[in-house]
Amino acid sequence: MEPTPYDEIPYPSSAHVRTDPSKLAAVIKTMGYEPPPPLTAKILDLGCGDGLNALTLASIMPESFVVGVDLSSVQVAKGEALRKAAGIENARIEVGDVFTMPLDGETYDYILIHGVYSWVPQVVALQMLKLVAARLKPGGICYVSYDGHTLGPFKTALNRLLRRATDAYDDPQQKLAIARHILATISDNEAPDSMTKQFTAFEAKVYIEAADNFVIHDILAEYHRSLPALEFEAECNTAGLTMLGEGGMNFVFDHDLTEDARALLSKLGSTASLRAEMLDHFRGRMFRATLVVRQDAPPKVREGELPLDEFWYSCASIKRIIDPEEGLPFSTEYTARGEARLRTDDASTVAIIEALRAAWPRELNVHEIAEASGTTREVVHTTMPYLLACELVSAYATPQQAAQAVPEKPVVSSLVRALAARGDEAIPSQRIVTARITDDASRYFLTQLDGTKSAEDMMKLMAEKVGEPYVPGQDERARGAFQHLWSLNLFAA
Repeated sequence: MEPTPYDEIPYPSSAHVRTDPSKLAAVIKTMGYEPPPPLTAKILDLGCGDGLNALTLASIMPESFVVGVDLSSVQVAKGEALRKAAGIENARIEVGDVFTMPLDGETYDYILIHGVYSWVPQVVALQMLKLVAARLKPGGICYVSYDGHTLGPFKTALNRLLRRATDAYDDPQQKLAIARHILATISDNEAPDSMTKQFTAFEAKVYIEAADNFVIHDILAEYHRSLPALEFEAECNTAGLTMLGEGGMNFVFDHDLTEDARALLSKLGSTASLRAEMLDHFRGRMFRATLVVRQDAPPKVREGELPLDEFWYSCASIKRIIDPEEGLPFSTEYTARGEARLRTDDASTVAIIEALRAAWPRELNVHEIAEASGTTREVVHTTMPYLLACELVSAYATPQQAAQAVPEKPVVSSLVRALAARGDEAIPSQRIVTARITDDASRYFLTQLDGTKSAEDMMKLMAEKVGEPYVPGQDERARGAFQHLWSLNLFAA
């Protein structure tokens, strides 16, 4: 197979929380359909890079089987090496080309295409959909992420400008330096009343701060195509697929919008593509994640009310008490992942969020939330759609396979131990949220957490590691580390 640009400069290794089948299954149930059971699913990660996302899914769902496929033999070799180091048997990472992969091969419950569709020629994208139609099981779900058309054309324009300005340079570092200089100069000097000023400033910040290999394969990629939801839907239909909706709860629930916006959505958002397009405009969103199913074998329709009682919920947010001098009509602000934001004065809403925050990293069902918050099931049912629309709270169709309290002898997954031994800083949690472990001592600590060592054992090991004698009575330091790692949701059940 011919070398690819990803062989020379691999794409950043990462796991993607939005591809978690348990999250997707919750969305699908809320849409009114029956998803494939996530924990025993057969999953294809198409365009998997070095396979970290595929291996993370296999690690947290040991009864599933995950296949990662990528065109880059260099990245696949890295993924297979990690798989073997971690001893993961329910996955494989392999080289594959969508034009040569057989249409009559293995079939899958979930097919994931994350961060690929907008960055390949259209003929490749269409072949991906053709492969999905052939290899998706009846009732199966395909997740496809791409840049939408609300803000995407601005990004495409920047991509073409930067490509043209850097094409004469072969050295990637020169390309990066020039591209970042251009972005910074445009951002700093764009007219104050420019309609694109806010977007340019955001893009400049992202690509100036981002890892070099991400910049090379994103804003400096050879191809970039943003497309309206309607156009994506048409491409799906050509392949025998149907757009079911978006892959987040804020597609189903729009309670974060104004009454006028919700009324217009109710009136005009009759199809998945039109609703998605309108939500992009209301929320100023560019990156879209869409759920696709087979036209001839969609998921079965569910009967009954919203399945909120069937889910597990979590909220890892930061709370801020708003200073009255700010002049805002709210007293409390919550922020999650630096993006989702909610401001409220409603006592029940605050009580529900606080109950979830206090439980973190444990997850609660509706009954447990009502009990912990001092509210009722009905109040939780009324409030939860708003919290899900804001993306402040996450919902899962299956309980997490994680420790519910700090164990005496903690265990992290074999994948986490292998990543720490490899020196990685980005470590995926039991819910695929990335934790940053930046120092060698902490990573070594992680490599030893195999479920056989107490706090005393760990202190003896750490003392031996640095060549110092073990001093009895310092076990609290290890217990503090246990508590911190548990709060990052790194401990397996």
